[in-house]
Amino acid sequence: SKKLTSIHSISIYAQREYTGLLFDNVFVGGIQLMFNNQAVFAGLKDGQLTSSSFSSIQLGAQYKAISELYIIGRINGGIYGYTTKEMIFDQEKISGLLGGSLGLGYNLSAMPMEFTVMYSPQVEKVYGHVRLGFLF
Repeated sequence: SKKLTSIHSISIYAQREYTGLLFDNVFVGGIQLMFNNQAVFAGLKDGQLTSSSFSSIQLGAQYKAISELYIIGRINGGIYGYTTKEMIFDQEKISGLLGGSLGLGYNLSAMPMEFTVMYSPQVEKVYGHVRLGFLF
């Protein structure tokens, strides 16, 4: 609608022949995609978790409250760590992850801004995130 927009994404990352090197891992966390090998996950800071495998789903909504002021909510859940050197999916190695965020955004046509508060029960910490402008 004119005031409500849905946010949704699915991420799947798994290595077929995992070597154990840090550079081969996916970096999990953050509100926006900042670099290659990153999986966006509200509730964690950018790259807070590294893993050989990660799968998640994120759902959310952006509501236009007044003029150019937006309220943005996201929730996500996922699993990670299920790839080993021997198997691409080892059910005994799976760890779960939950997270969410609530933010305020304001659109100055030249520079959008977003202020977000995030939380994940696995980390038990509240994080803040500030986004100013566009990524190039």
